[in-house]
Amino acid sequence: MTYLIINTDEYVAIKEVINLINSYIGASFKEPEDILDKPDFHIVQPGEKGNITIEQSKELQRNIIYTPFENQYQFGIILNAESMTQEAQNSLLKTLEEKEENTILILTTNNEKSVLETILSRCTRIYPKQSKSNNIQKGYFEIEQFLEKQIYEKISQVEEIVKEDNVQNFLDELIRYFKEKYEEKIFNNESYTKELKNLEILREAKFRIEKNVNKKVALEHICFQIDKD
Repeated sequence: MTYLIINTDEYVAIKEVINLINSYIGASFKEPEDILDKPDFHIVQPGEKGNITIEQSKELQRNIIYTPFENQYQFGIILNAESMTQEAQNSLLKTLEEKEENTILILTTNNEKSVLETILSRCTRIYPKQSKSNNIQKGYFEIEQFLEKQIYEKISQVEEIVKEDNVQNFLDELIRYFKEKYEEKIFNNESYTKELKNLEILREAKFRIEKNVNKKVALEHICFQIDKD
């Protein structure tokens, strides 16, 4: 099966990729990094020049000739398929025609018109719900506000978050916030030690909560440990 996920918001498209993977293998992945370095996931994305080359397309074809290693299915994931060169798209056609049934291909694009009709005709197209970019921006704004608060204000907000059973969403927003800060620091060649530390604290909190540690206690612990400045 081959899917084409179409949305102008890259975050929404990638979330749909994760949801699709979870539906096939019964996993509970939440973020792209959850599938990195796993043998059954082969990810292709634009290189330094901003496009996906025929060499990358052929490498994907070589990677998926093997049977899945850990799961019933393996996945070839092409992010920003509109960035594929004409040669890369033509090469992909061969992959679509020859891949095994236990190989699922997932493409994302912000413009389906940039994808060859011969590829489109072989894809099941998915249009995720309207872009959540406004909600994302709102979420970022709320995270900024939370991080600026005094400790006693944070503790008070934590109580509300736990009461509303919104703990996982809150942690996901925090992780996404610091992940973006981390990537920004890398891009600007700045120190990112603080961001990595914060991400480690947050992921440890998520792990503990999944192991049934008291949610309120776990979030209060974060309030004292997270370093924004």
